[in-house]
Amino acid sequence: MPRITIIYEKPEGADPSFDFDYYVNEHLRLTEMRLADFGLLSWTVQKSERTMRGTPDIVAITHLDFRDAETMSAGFAEHGEELQADFGAYTKIVPRMVLCEIYGRSQRA
Repeated sequence: MPRITIIYEKPEGADPSFDFDYYVNEHLRLTEMRLADFGLLSWTVQKSERTMRGTPDIVAITHLDFRDAETMSAGFAEHGEELQADFGAYTKIVPRMVLCEIYGRSQRA
């Protein structure tokens, strides 16, 4: 299963502000509306509060899980520009995006 991990790192000397309410309630809802028909199964947002040793260098991490890579790629081809154009509404941080294949998983209740 493909996963896109989006990492918002705290920029040195730049504005690290991040509007989590807008991001979750507007941007990710838009993402969900646009990509649901292209295999988006779920999304998760992690807000970095602190590291084990103090101040975090990451503001947020988001995971987008898809059914398969082919339909995911088609979704971003069709809606990627619109989604990217919305980035400035919640932060000035330029995210780092990584495409991964989920290789293993453990889940305990």
